[in-house]
Amino acid sequence: METRELKETLKKKIDNANDDVLLEILNIFNNEEIEGGDWYKNASPALKDALQKSIEQAERGEVIPHEEVMRKIKAKYGFK
Repeated sequence: METRELKETLKKKIDNANDDVLLEILNIFNNEEIEGGDWYKNASPALKDALQKSIEQAERGEVIPHEEVMRKIKAKYGFK
């Protein structure tokens, strides 16, 4: 995907995004501006909560191997 196409796709996604997603995107851009910044420190409470839940699931072994996920995605969307 070329840069122009990528920007157009992102603009469309942003136009349809909810407030939580928009705040996360803004945090990503703000963190890029701070060299050596701690992205987690600036993450929203919702993102921190989601990350903590993910860590707990992984610790309980409630995970799907990457290879299996990729196999399903490729089959579903016809990727090679």
